[in-house]
Amino acid sequence: MFQNGGVDNSANTNCGPIERHLPKERLDQLDDLAADLPESAKEWLFVEYTNEGECGTLAKEIYDVLHRRDRVAAVVARLTEPNPSLRGVYVTAASETDEHFEYAQRIATIISTPNFRVHFEKPKDPKPGIVKVVILRAEPVPATALIGK
Repeated sequence: MFQNGGVDNSANTNCGPIERHLPKERLDQLDDLAADLPESAKEWLFVEYTNEGECGTLAKEIYDVLHRRDRVAAVVARLTEPNPSLRGVYVTAASETDEHFEYAQRIATIISTPNFRVHFEKPKDPKPGIVKVVILRAEPVPATALIGK
């Protein structure tokens, strides 16, 4: 993102990541879903994030909502994502026939916003019954999306 201004109208480069946050209505929807999750969710629902940029902020927002209802075991920090081309937010379930697929799909729908889309797909290492919300580095934002911010 570039910011114009200053005495000589020069461009100041701000290379920091743009923070991703869920709007209050999405946090409320996630809380409603957490209330519907079975108690066993704390055994199969995980929130993971890479220890880069602002990934932990968004992961903590999601984790905090689920944790208040005691529906998630822990938030897990990865040092980095081994595939640097992967970016964004992912919700994974082993398959469409997985016993928790519906919950994974509902989580993906709730946390997907106009500011960031959620990739809903099968994980690289599918484990039946496991649902993960994985927060990676932010995807590039088109310059037109930054106008007026």
